[in-house]
Amino acid sequence: MKACQIDSKTHHGINVLRGVFAIMVVAAHSLDLAIKSFAPELAETQTGRLLQATIGNGFYWVMGFFVLSGFCIQLSVQTSYAKGRYSLKSYLAARVTRIAPLFYIALLFAAAVEFIAHWLGTRPPVWQTGINITAFLGNVFFTQNVTGWFGSYAPAWSITCEMAYYLFWPVALWLSG
Repeated sequence: MKACQIDSKTHHGINVLRGVFAIMVVAAHSLDLAIKSFAPELAETQTGRLLQATIGNGFYWVMGFFVLSGFCIQLSVQTSYAKGRYSLKSYLAARVTRIAPLFYIALLFAAAVEFIAHWLGTRPPVWQTGINITAFLGNVFFTQNVTGWFGSYAPAWSITCEMAYYLFWPVALWLSG
């Protein structure tokens, strides 16, 4: 298998664009929360609709991030495979250690905020899924897009897709042979 090669300037540009997509995902969720919690009347205005259709449409930002991340993963795997240094064990370890630590810290933070807000009676009704132990455990095992979303951590649905891709890629590589 011959590895695709790109120069360092292009690689840097791809990583910058991935960063922009990640920031836009956060911006979209923040805008959604702000409008629903603090200015619901804005949603019915022309400005509100424009904001929600552009900056606030996180799905597009997530998909852009997925496409670029998939390209980077494919490039990395192909390069190591072409050099004879590919190992399924190291590949999976690299993928999990990139996502899991921060993911679990954020999940615990979200759970703490959810329970405190619920206890104080100040939990915003934005996330209709509420506090659900099954959904929380689904997040623990990266199956939240299948088992349900945990309250304010609902935007983490995309991690299920990313983890599925991480598992799919080595199988596709093995099948291509």
